[in-house]
Amino acid sequence: MGKAEKYIADGIARRGGLLFALIDPVDYKTPQDAIFAGHEAADGGADIVLIGGSMGAQGELLDIVAKSIKEKVNVPVVLFPGNISTVTKYADAVYFMSLLNSRNPYWISQAQMLAAPSVEDGA
Repeated sequence: MGKAEKYIADGIARRGGLLFALIDPVDYKTPQDAIFAGHEAADGGADIVLIGGSMGAQGELLDIVAKSIKEKVNVPVVLFPGNISTVTKYADAVYFMSLLNSRNPYWISQAQMLAAPSVEDGA
């Protein structure tokens, strides 16, 4: 079990649940606004800062936001990827999802398979 997974499991066991705050960088006017929101979320009591959610949260934007938030918060920074291109090495973990209600095999398992090498290499 990794550090982020253990942190989540321990938090649920101790308190019965955790608060995850989602910061989608493309929802903000500037990367600095997204970074500020991540800091405020952690300062306000979020147990985890999720980053991502949309397909536009990728590349340099995702790297800058994830790295900057991680440098200033004391909670795990976890990716909430919208697709395989929305992965960065500056996060502590990836929130893995499989859309089992989809009829498209891409969303059931192929996207996860395609992203696995970049996750293994640290994005």
